[in-house]
Amino acid sequence: MFDAVAYCKCDVKSGNSISLTDTFGDGQNICTVNAQGAENGFMASTYSLPDSVTAPNGNQALYTCPAATSDGAYAQCDGGLCFTSTQGQSFPGFSQPLTGSEIMCSCPITVADPATAKIGYQIVGPYPCQQSYFQNCNRMAASKKNGAQIEVGAPAGVPIFLTQKLYGSVPPINQCNP
Repeated sequence: MFDAVAYCKCDVKSGNSISLTDTFGDGQNICTVNAQGAENGFMASTYSLPDSVTAPNGNQALYTCPAATSDGAYAQCDGGLCFTSTQGQSFPGFSQPLTGSEIMCSCPITVADPATAKIGYQIVGPYPCQQSYFQNCNRMAASKKNGAQIEVGAPAGVPIFLTQKLYGSVPPINQCNP
């Protein structure tokens, strides 16, 4: 985190992806942003299912943070702007330089509010499930400070929904519930 923006290390992939980002301006959308960025050093982040959460061989899982009790923050990277100049470079807050297939993205932060939330959210964490990892569902105070670390996430169900839309089916996914 730096100045209320999350900077997330993301994988650069080629192939199909999907985004929930709405259109804006005069016919602009995530595709037009990426077309402009190809020559200008940026791209927009989109969603594709991470292999790391697929069963039986994935070493990560989707952790569901319940709406009624979670007040944590998460970085919502679908549609975040990424900077191609960061590939293979060092970046503040990260102990190792990015690889040539990784990129730094600026992602908006969502703070959960149990008083108004109708659904929870999901973050990616270790698999097999670790109950202690659910502490990330309640980290609002720490998430507002420069240098704080927060998880990448999405509203509950969105990863499954996007996977279905993108691939036409959903493979078995490692999931952890409190």
